[in-house]
Amino acid sequence: MNSIGQFVVFGYCLHSPEERMRALKDAGFDEVMLWWGEEHRDTHGGPREQWEMAQRNGLSVRTVHYPFALTNALWLDNQDGRDYMKGLSAGLALAGELGIAHMVIHSNKGKQPPKPNALGLKRMQHLVEAAERQRVVVALENTRFLHHQQYLYDNIPSPYLGFCFDSGHANCFTPGEDPLDRFSDRLVTTHISDNIGPSGGDLHLRPGLGSIDFSRLIPRILKKPGVSLILESAYSQRDADLGLDLAAYLRASHAGITQHST
Repeated sequence: MNSIGQFVVFGYCLHSPEERMRALKDAGFDEVMLWWGEEHRDTHGGPREQWEMAQRNGLSVRTVHYPFALTNALWLDNQDGRDYMKGLSAGLALAGELGIAHMVIHSNKGKQPPKPNALGLKRMQHLVEAAERQRVVVALENTRFLHHQQYLYDNIPSPYLGFCFDSGHANCFTPGEDPLDRFSDRLVTTHISDNIGPSGGDLHLRPGLGSIDFSRLIPRILKKPGVSLILESAYSQRDADLGLDLAAYLRASHAGITQHST
């Protein structure tokens, strides 16, 4: 069976980060995806601290998610763009040092991102060259617009520029397209969550609480050997209404994905 993981940012922050890592292992998860920035240091710890906690609790770390606040600056000739590239390079170097396989990033953000251009392509080419040296795949996540991603793939043939399929984004942002099929040859990792489609937005529900047909979707993902199924779902009002504590929530999350992957 493919490895089953959970994003470290899933709620229950009244519990310590160490308790949450231990609960992930107890619920049956094999791995954890880490947030590769400082924004959640107070509740989750910084990148290296998260990685150390995962090691202590027997969870593998194959994938990290780099912050996306400055994503659109990839395409802009300004200080934000230069700062973004500096941060990406540092995040990639740390991932390489710790033996992490994939660093997920976005290629665009919001409803009016800059158009793909030669500057962004040049920057991504340099980043992928660094990824090859570090042996870390930079995985582009499908978001609201797919043409930025397509532009980069069309011009950078390296296997170190991969694809992270996000089921929630596909369902609510691009329901008339099929990014999993379109970019399947680049697939290296996943973000799995549920929602009710375009009318509800990107809700990050655990599988089974929205409209995605995971009995059909998961077998399609598993056609690619070795791809981890990583939940990017989080505690929701539905879970609160059900009275799920930390352990019960994680058991339900794990069951929601494993029932379609065996």
